[in-house]
Amino acid sequence: MVKENDEKVEILIQNSIALQKAVTVLAVNLDRFGKEIGKLLGFLADSAKSFETEEKTKGSAAGTAIGSDLVRKLDMLIDQNKTVAKGLVLLENYLRERIESSSRA
Repeated sequence: MVKENDEKVEILIQNSIALQKAVTVLAVNLDRFGKEIGKLLGFLADSAKSFETEEKTKGSAAGTAIGSDLVRKLDMLIDQNKTVAKGLVLLENYLRERIESSSRA
Protein backbone atom coordinates (compact mmCIF):
# COMPACT_ATOMS: atom_id res chain seq x y z
CA MET A 1 0.00 0.00 0.00
CA VAL A 2 2.83 2.41 0.90
CA LYS A 3 4.70 1.53 -2.29
CA GLU A 4 1.55 2.18 -4.34
CA ASN A 5 1.12 5.61 -2.71
CA ASP A 6 4.78 6.43 -3.32
CA GLU A 7 4.33 5.60 -7.01
CA LYS A 8 1.26 7.83 -7.21
CA VAL A 9 3.11 10.70 -5.53
CA GLU A 10 6.02 10.26 -7.92
CA ILE A 11 3.66 10.34 -10.90
CA LEU A 12 1.99 13.49 -9.52
CA ILE A 13 5.39 15.15 -9.09
CA GLN A 14 6.41 14.25 -12.66
CA ASN A 15 3.10 15.57 -14.01
CA SER A 16 3.51 18.78 -12.03
CA ILE A 17 7.03 19.29 -13.41
CA ALA A 18 5.84 18.59 -16.96
CA LEU A 19 2.96 21.04 -16.50
CA GLN A 20 5.34 23.73 -15.22
CA LYS A 21 7.58 23.22 -18.25
CA ALA A 22 4.59 23.50 -20.59
CA VAL A 23 3.39 26.69 -18.87
CA THR A 24 6.90 28.16 -19.15
CA VAL A 25 7.05 27.40 -22.86
CA LEU A 26 3.58 28.89 -23.31
CA ALA A 27 4.60 32.07 -21.46
CA VAL A 28 7.72 32.45 -23.62
CA ASN A 29 5.74 31.90 -26.81
CA LEU A 30 3.04 34.36 -25.74
CA ASP A 31 5.72 36.95 -25.01
CA ARG A 32 7.26 36.38 -28.44
CA PHE A 33 3.81 36.57 -30.03
CA GLY A 34 3.10 39.86 -28.26
CA LYS A 35 6.36 41.34 -29.53
CA GLU A 36 5.60 40.22 -33.09
CA ILE A 37 2.10 41.72 -32.90
CA GLY A 38 3.69 44.95 -31.66
CA LYS A 39 6.03 44.97 -34.66
CA LEU A 40 3.10 44.35 -36.99
CA LEU A 41 1.11 47.21 -35.47
CA GLY A 42 4.15 49.47 -35.78
CA PHE A 43 4.50 48.51 -39.42
CA LEU A 44 0.83 49.25 -40.06
CA ALA A 45 1.10 52.61 -38.28
CA ASP A 46 4.17 53.51 -40.36
CA SER A 47 2.33 52.47 -43.53
CA ALA A 48 -0.65 54.64 -42.62
CA LYS A 49 1.63 57.62 -41.94
CA SER A 50 3.47 57.04 -45.21
CA PHE A 51 0.20 56.80 -47.11
CA GLU A 52 -1.05 60.00 -45.49
CA THR A 53 2.20 61.84 -46.20
CA GLU A 54 2.20 60.69 -49.82
CA GLU A 55 -1.39 61.79 -50.21
CA LYS A 56 -0.57 65.27 -48.86
CA THR A 57 2.58 65.56 -50.95
CA LYS A 58 1.01 64.62 -54.27
CA GLY A 59 -2.14 66.58 -53.70
CA SER A 60 -5.72 65.53 -53.37
CA ALA A 61 -6.07 64.33 -57.00
CA ALA A 62 -3.09 62.00 -56.72
CA GLY A 63 -4.22 60.95 -53.25
CA THR A 64 -7.63 60.09 -54.61
CA ALA A 65 -6.00 58.03 -57.36
CA ILE A 66 -3.90 56.18 -54.79
CA GLY A 67 -6.94 55.71 -52.58
CA SER A 68 -9.07 54.40 -55.43
CA ASP A 69 -6.25 52.06 -56.47
CA LEU A 70 -6.08 50.77 -52.91
CA VAL A 71 -9.86 50.29 -52.79
CA ARG A 72 -9.76 48.43 -56.12
CA LYS A 73 -7.03 46.11 -54.85
CA LEU A 74 -8.92 45.47 -51.63
CA ASP A 75 -12.06 44.66 -53.63
CA MET A 76 -10.06 42.18 -55.70
CA LEU A 77 -8.73 40.61 -52.52
CA ILE A 78 -12.24 40.32 -51.09
CA ASP A 79 -13.43 38.63 -54.30
CA GLN A 80 -10.51 36.19 -54.15
CA ASN A 81 -11.32 35.39 -50.52
CA LYS A 82 -14.94 34.71 -51.45
CA THR A 83 -13.81 32.32 -54.19
CA VAL A 84 -11.48 30.51 -51.81
CA ALA A 85 -14.24 30.28 -49.19
CA LYS A 86 -16.66 28.77 -51.73
CA GLY A 87 -14.01 26.25 -52.73
CA LEU A 88 -13.41 25.28 -49.10
CA VAL A 89 -17.13 24.82 -48.52
CA LEU A 90 -17.39 22.59 -51.59
CA LEU A 91 -14.36 20.58 -50.45
CA GLU A 92 -15.84 20.20 -46.97
CA ASN A 93 -19.16 18.99 -48.41
CA TYR A 94 -17.35 16.52 -50.66
CA LEU A 95 -15.29 15.14 -47.78
CA ARG A 96 -18.34 14.94 -45.52
CA GLU A 97 -20.23 12.95 -48.18
CA ARG A 98 -17.30 10.57 -48.61
CA ILE A 99 -17.01 10.02 -44.88
CA GLU A 100 -20.74 9.40 -44.56
CA SER A 101 -20.79 7.00 -47.50
CA SER A 102 -17.78 5.07 -46.17
CA SER A 103 -19.32 4.84 -42.71
CA ARG A 104 -22.54 3.43 -44.20
CA ALA A 105 -20.66 0.74 -46.10
